[in-house]
Amino acid sequence: MDNARTFKLMEDAGKYAAGFSEKWRFKDEDEIYDSSFMIFSCSENDAAQGLDPDDDDSYYIVSSEGVIGLTDDNGQSVDWMYFPA
Repeated sequence: MDNARTFKLMEDAGKYAAGFSEKWRFKDEDEIYDSSFMIFSCSENDAAQGLDPDDDDSYYIVSSEGVIGLTDDNGQSVDWMYFPA
């Protein structure tokens, strides 16, 4: 995954990704969200189910296009969640 950045907190991934777009959509949804709501929902996700800080194989990824995903196998597979709209 060329030029992707990794983060342990989804909120940090959201803040970084917000620089790519002002409008966002969640996978499999048509509704469009602004960057502030996307960052808020990332923060809520961290509060509800944050990653184990000792698990080096699990982290959030922001692709070079700004897409936010989660991997739990060191990047072998990625669950892409937020997409620039």
